[in-house]
Amino acid sequence: MSEPAHLREKSDRGPPPPRCKAILLCEKTITDARTGHPSLINIFTHVHVGAFPGRIAPAWLFLLLTDGIGAYKIMLEVHDLARDRVLARSPDLQIDFPDRQRRANVNIAVPPLLLQHPGLYDVVALANGREID
Repeated sequence: MSEPAHLREKSDRGPPPPRCKAILLCEKTITDARTGHPSLINIFTHVHVGAFPGRIAPAWLFLLLTDGIGAYKIMLEVHDLARDRVLARSPDLQIDFPDRQRRANVNIAVPPLLLQHPGLYDVVALANGREID
């Protein structure tokens, strides 16, 4: 008996994205060379722009990922929610989960961006082109 179409379609897209246990925007990240533990400096949830158009400062996105299967290309997108547009995309970052018990700390640079209007913006992390939960 063949697999239902909706299951085939899902499996044809590769492994499911890893799960996100933390997604934090911060001014700076530091990884301890000896322990590999991350330090996140000046975590924030929003930015203030005095006048529009206005530029936001560069930042870092920290992700703590779990439950991955194999290799993934991780990237982030900055979305303008009011205009339903992607403002920026990071280059792909390759990560690998040798087994499902592993965790991955991922740091991705968020470039300085010119915002044209006040409103809501979102930073979205993707694994192999699919949004990470």
